[in-house]
Formats: sequence, C-alpha cells, structure tokens
Amino acid sequence: MAELFTAASRLRSILPALRSLRQVKTAASGARPSPLQLPIQACTRRMFSTVPPATPVKEAAAAAGAAGSMGYGLLVLPAVAFGLGVWQIYRLDWKKAIIASLEARLNATPVDLPDKPEELADMEYKPVKLRGHFLHDQELYMGPRTLMREMFDGQPSESGFQVITPFILEGSGKTILVNRGWVPQVKKDPRSREKGQLSGVHELKGIVRLTRPKGQFVPDNEPHNNQWYWMDVEAMAKEVGALPILVDLKKECTPQSGLPVAGQTLVTVRNEHMQYAITWFSLGLFTMFLWYSQIYKKRGFQAPVPRRMPGGGEGPRRR
Repeated sequence: MAELFTAASRLRSILPALRSLRQVKTAASGARPSPLQLPIQACTRRMFSTVPPATPVKEAAAAAGAAGSMGYGLLVLPAVAFGLGVWQIYRLDWKKAIIASLEARLNATPVDLPDKPEELADMEYKPVKLRGHFLHDQELYMGPRTLMREMFDGQPSESGFQVITPFILEGSGKTILVNRGWVPQVKKDPRSREKGQLSGVHELKGIVRLTRPKGQFVPDNEPHNNQWYWMDVEAMAKEVGALPILVDLKKECTPQSGLPVAGQTLVTVRNEHMQYAITWFSLGLFTMFLWYSQIYKKRGFQAPVPRRMPGGGEGPRRR
C-alpha cells in the first residue's frame, strides 16, 4: 500500500511537465490553442528560446519606419525640380542681359573702322563707317542663303547667295571685305545686275563681323570654285589678298536697283529659359501632388497605433 502511494505521488509530480510538452506539440502543428494553454506556451517559449520574440507591434513599427524613410526620401524629386526651375529663372535674367547688350551694340552710333584687324576682336556687331570703292571683278559668293526679311510678306523663300566684295579704303589704300547683301540664284552673275554694281567712291555703314564656327553638317568651303558655305573671314581674305576684316552693309546701303539686298546680318540668341522654368516648376508641382496623394494622404509611412490582440498580444491599428 505504501509503495502504491509513493508511485501515485511521483506521477502527480511529472504530470505538469507532460501537459507542457503536449501544448508545445499542439502549437507546432498549427492548431489554435485554448485560452488556458496560452500562458503555458508563453512560458515554454521563454524557457527554450534565446532570442526575444518579435511582437506584432515591433514588426509593424519596423515596417512603418522603413516606409517612412522611403516616403520622405521621395521628396527629393519635387525639391530638385523646383531648384532647376529657380536656376532657369537666373539663366533667363542672364540671357536678357546678353540680348540687351547686343541690341545696344547694333543701335550704337557708327565709328571709324580701325586699321588693324586685332582691334576688331571686341567689336563684333558694332556699327562702323567706311569710305572707298569696290572691286566687283573679285566677288565671292557665300551660300546657299535665303533672303532675310523684317516680316513675312507672303512671298515664298528663294535660295540665293550673299555677295562679298573686296573694298579699298580711301586714304589708307587697304583692302577689306564687304558683304553687300543677298541676290537670288538667277542673279548670281554680275552681268545680270549691272545697275547694282556701284562705281566710284562711296561712304557706307555696316556691322563688323568675325569668323563663325563651322557647323557640324556644313560642307567644307571650296575656294577654287568660289563656293563658300560658311563664313571663314581669314580664308576669304587670303583668296583675294585683303585684310581679314568683314563688314555687313546695313539695309540702307541697298542700291536703287534693289540688288544686292543689304542688311542680311543674322543675330540669333536662343532664349527659351522661361519655357524651361515653367516645365521644371510644373514637374515639381506634379511630383509633389503625387507624393501627397499616394504617400502622405494614405499614411503608408506613419507608425500604426497598437491594438489589443487575442491572447494578450498587440497588433497594428490605423488611426
């Protein structure tokens, strides 16, 4: 009888351990534990686990932190767009200053043409006055070119050439180049426009021009064929034995016959910075709207408020 009592006592002492093992197996199999088993499972996890368990609140907070960093990082896009828009405003002011400087040069009072070519380095687009006579038998032709008009008059554009003629300065006897203006292709031959071939001494006004860089798709000049595709003042002057000085005649110097048509100085300064600024500001507003509507308003990066989960745990809860 005493032995039976002793065996019953031992069985009673190991019964809690057996129940704990059964609960652990039930949890591992995926079965939902009863409320009475939750404390035992928690105790078992604490006994056999060396890594602290990640609660739903911690997991949600970590996810929210990562989303928040990404969400705020996307603000770089509208910030950069707005910055580029402001930069284009500064560029616009800079370009307006350049245009104003060119207009002031073109409308300045004509001065005497310097004798030395090196003195013209800072005089491009400045008006000058000169006196002398032309050497029409040494004309150079630069083209093809279209006629420049002050406004569109409904006439179709016609291909032609600009006539560049050696000009001997009175007093010094030096020879320079003068761009007399545009003639149509059918009037390229000087004999077809004899009335426009001025003879004798004339006092003229023009604009100083310098060599322009050759365009990427422009052919090479052909001096032996008197075919000049781009303005190479040095090569033109060498061809006719003149100083490397080129002057474009003003429109008022057009002869009574109408050809060549003077005033063909082309001054182009691209000024599209306002369009660029509007584009960047619009892109900044658009990306800011997307950030607000898709990220901030949905609060995908805000930390959730914890709520109570079954069994005493806590989980994420939106506000």
